[in-house]
Amino acid sequence: YNTLPTLSGLINSFPGGTINTWIEIPITSAVTASAGQLMSLGIDSTGGNGLDVFAREDGFNAPQLVVNYQ
Repeated sequence: YNTLPTLSGLINSFPGGTINTWIEIPITSAVTASAGQLMSLGIDSTGGNGLDVFAREDGFNAPQLVVNYQ
């Protein structure tokens, strides 16, 4: 945690969701702009709306990145 890189370049912001509901966040334009380059994504919670993001180790509630290639 203490060695995480600094986040930069906001792609999208979104309000908190509804309990036990997945949120889809479109990032197509950012991915398209970075085509052919290495891209890292990070999530930063600055609000107080109670949005929880689980770790990948959480199993059932783990975040997912779904890629649709066309």
